Amino acid sequence: VVYSSERFEIPIPLEVDQLAWVQIPNKSEGTPGSPVQIIASIGNQQHVFPGEIIRIESELEELSRFARVVALLKPDDIPQSLKEKVIPGLFVNVSIQSEQLSDVTSLPRAALRQDDTLWIIDDNNRLQFIKPDILYRSNQNVLVRDLTENTQVVMSNLEVVTEGMQVRISEDS
Repeated sequence: VVYSSERFEIPIPLEVDQLAWVQIPNKSEGTPGSPVQIIASIGNQQHVFPGEIIRIESELEELSRFARVVALLKPDDIPQSLKEKVIPGLFVNVSIQSEQLSDVTSLPRAALRQDDTLWIIDDNNRLQFIKPDILYRSNQNVLVRDLTENTQVVMSNLEVVTEGMQVRISEDS
């Protein structure tokens, strides 16, 4: 098997929703791709190499329906002592740097109710329904913007629910 060691390209499968957080380079605008950290386990040690997103593939993967972006690892960024050990086919983890978010709260996915509403408790211990600005959702968490500090989110399933009803907060909440 022959391969070029001039550059290493790493395909990264992402959910289509995650593409919003990745900067794809645009040569006409002069914008670079998102920086990445490439983490490789070689022997019993982890090594971290810098890289960047260089492109997005032109179609979704047929079975998974994932999009695929490609990161570039330049051989000059690999220490000489590891050059012979970083070879095509090596499994790596990739961490993609994105914009820093402010005024964002991470909540368990179960906090979202029907129609993507949250149940919160106002200052008078009354139940309120709000539609949060959802920035991202995974299987476990959801990121929402602009919840005020100390907002109390109801996680319990209540049998009868009406907006404005008085609620009692249990001591172990």
